[in-house]
Amino acid sequence: RLKRLLSWEIAAQVGSVVLSIWLMFFWQDPIMGPLFYPLFIPLVWVAARHGLAGIVLILLLMQIGQMGTVEILGITVLVATKLQYLMLALCWTGLLLGAVVSERERAQASVARGEARLRSIIERAPDGIVITDEAGNVEMANHLFETLYGAPHEAIIGRHITQLLPAASGEEPHEIVLDRADGCHIAAEISAASLLIGGRNTSIIAVRDVTA
Repeated sequence: RLKRLLSWEIAAQVGSVVLSIWLMFFWQDPIMGPLFYPLFIPLVWVAARHGLAGIVLILLLMQIGQMGTVEILGITVLVATKLQYLMLALCWTGLLLGAVVSERERAQASVARGEARLRSIIERAPDGIVITDEAGNVEMANHLFETLYGAPHEAIIGRHITQLLPAASGEEPHEIVLDRADGCHIAAEISAASLLIGGRNTSIIAVRDVTA
């Protein structure tokens, strides 16, 4: 279904380019200039959806369509030159916009990979691990902590750490009585560390069952 939607969107983007070129050459004398600017609409659309790669292809289509129409209609060299100056401005705008979008997508992908690596690391930890944001709200917890606390992932993420571990303050390891979600109590040792991750203060809390 997603492929079908994308194919329809691409067809609509190409169609908008064709319509813009038609407006530019047939709705008004191209020497007047203003109707050149509808080409910016599909340009921004493609940049937002496909980044730099999509912009290069759509600019190529615009150039071929424009020069082909110039040849078919026998437009004078003077008018064609003016259109090429406008096309140059369009290209610079499109390429810069596409580069910004592609860089944003690359940064988002990098963040997603970093979060996946962090998730993989904490899942392999021998202790229950909880990561909180600056306000103390839980952003991430591994499966071992979910087992220790006795609650599923959805019941832990977003809650304030004091609701789960009232005695979680302090970086030195210390023992507490962990009140599980099912009403049971276990002896646990916890330790915390504060780190600066991505410009934000983040707390990482390790919880170990010491009942035995």
